[in-house]
Amino acid sequence: MKFLKSGGDLPAARWCDPYTPIEALGLIKRNLLGPPKVANPSGFLSKMSTLNAITPELKVGFTGDAMMMFDKPLSFDDSIKDFYADCDALVVNMEGVITDHPKKGPDQKHGPEIIEQLATLFEPSKTWLSHANNHAADFGLSELKSSVDRLSKAGFHCFGLSDSAAADISQNFRVTAGTQWSNRFDGGRLSWLESVGQECIKPGAFNLLLPHYSYEMETEPRELVKNQVAEWLNQFDAVVGHHSHTPQPVTDHLSADQSVRQLIAYSLGDLCFGVALKNWPALKHYCYGIALKFEIGPLISDPTRYAVGSVEWQWVDCDATREDGQRRFVTRLVEDVPYF
Repeated sequence: MKFLKSGGDLPAARWCDPYTPIEALGLIKRNLLGPPKVANPSGFLSKMSTLNAITPELKVGFTGDAMMMFDKPLSFDDSIKDFYADCDALVVNMEGVITDHPKKGPDQKHGPEIIEQLATLFEPSKTWLSHANNHAADFGLSELKSSVDRLSKAGFHCFGLSDSAAADISQNFRVTAGTQWSNRFDGGRLSWLESVGQECIKPGAFNLLLPHYSYEMETEPRELVKNQVAEWLNQFDAVVGHHSHTPQPVTDHLSADQSVRQLIAYSLGDLCFGVALKNWPALKHYCYGIALKFEIGPLISDPTRYAVGSVEWQWVDCDATREDGQRRFVTRLVEDVPYF
C-alpha cells in the first residue's frame, strides 16, 4: 500500500497531529470556510442502481462515522432505521472509545449510552464496528481494550485491530479495515493500511476494503486518493471509506478485465456528532453523511465470481433539536445536503 502510517508514533505525546503543518492549516481553513468548491466534481451513482447481474446472497449496510455525542441524547429517525431494516448486516466506523477519562483537544470518546443508542439503529448481533481509525487510541490501549470488551459483551462485533483486521460477515463476504492515521501512539494495536495486502484477501469470496484515510472537510477525493483506490481495486472487489466527515461520491469502477463494475464510496461522512450545530460556522459542516447498502452474490454469467448487484444510498443529516429545554440530536435521511 502507498499510504503509510501517519501520526501516533510518539508514545509520550498526549496528542499529535497526524498531518503536516501545511495540511493542518488547510484543515483549520476548511473548518471555518467549509469544503472547497470543486470545478469538475466526480459524479454519483443514481440513488438506486444496479452494477452487475447477480444472484443475490447478502445485503449489507454501511454508515459514516459514529462520532462523540458530548453527553447529548441521540436518536435515530424511522427513516434511517427503515433504510437498513432489510439488511443482513450493518458496518459502522466507531470513532473513539467508551471511557470516563477526561477529553483533551480533539480526543473522541463515548459515554456508555452509545451502546443502547446504536442498538436502536440495528440489531447488535448483526452490527460490525470498525476501530481502524485515528481516534481509537486516544485514551491508550487499556481503554481501547475495555471499550471493545464492553461493545462485544453487548453483542456487537468489533474489528479493525491488528489481530482482527478482517471481519467475515458471511462465508462469502469479508471486510478488511485499515487506517492511514492515528492521533495517538497505538503500540501496534491498530490495523494499518500499510499492512493490508494480498494476505487479507479471502479466495473465492467478495472482499471489501474499509479504509480510514484521505483528508478531512473535503467533498471531492484528491487525485492521489482516486489513484490509490483504483490500485486497491486490483485486489479488492469494493472500497467504502471514512474520515472526511463530509460525504464524498458513491460511484463505480470498471474492473481491470472490464467484466465487472466495482463499487466505490470514497467517504460516507458522519453518522452522528454531538456538536454538529448548523448555526456555528466551525461545526456546521459535520452534520452530513451517506447511508449505503448493496447486495452481493455470484455473477449470473460466472457463478464462481462474486460482485455487487443492486446499490442504494441516501443522504443523512444529524440535526440538533430542543426538547424540554435540552439539546438532543436526531439522525435521519434527507433529500439533499449542502455542497452537491
